[in-house]
Amino acid sequence: MKTNPSRALSAAAPLLVTGVLLAWTFSSAGQTQPPSGQQQPDSVVAVAAAAQGLPLVSAQDQPAFGTYWEAYNSLPPVTVPLPCPPSDPSTPVYALGGGHFLADLSAGPLTGPLPPPYRHRALSAADYAAIVQAQMDELQSFIVQDQAWQLSAQASRNGTR
Repeated sequence: MKTNPSRALSAAAPLLVTGVLLAWTFSSAGQTQPPSGQQQPDSVVAVAAAAQGLPLVSAQDQPAFGTYWEAYNSLPPVTVPLPCPPSDPSTPVYALGGGHFLADLSAGPLTGPLPPPYRHRALSAADYAAIVQAQMDELQSFIVQDQAWQLSAQASRNGTR
């Protein structure tokens, strides 16, 4: 039986990101820092981008103008687009195609306001896992919708719709 690698990666991504971010949350709570040579864990945006096969675009390869969607560590994670790349050249940016990009500004703690079930209480590990899962679902849905919109717009321009 053949297995579709992208489907398997897409299915495994939420579990991977949940584990990585939970470990990062608990290590952050103890104010511990990874050794200087150790890489920080991937963000939910990086895992979603990898699951969807989005290429990372270096700062020098980012066009001065485009549609730059910013993703934060919040719910919902994606905000309105900007016409230019992020001002910090170290911000990871992924190509969605057609001049659309996803900027990963999700480093750091959750930013509010949180959705009603989590708003007025201390968050448990299960809450964090549910939030990360919701972020992953929203990011993957956003990526698919943006790419579908671009295909539809291209078909309309070509008169094949």
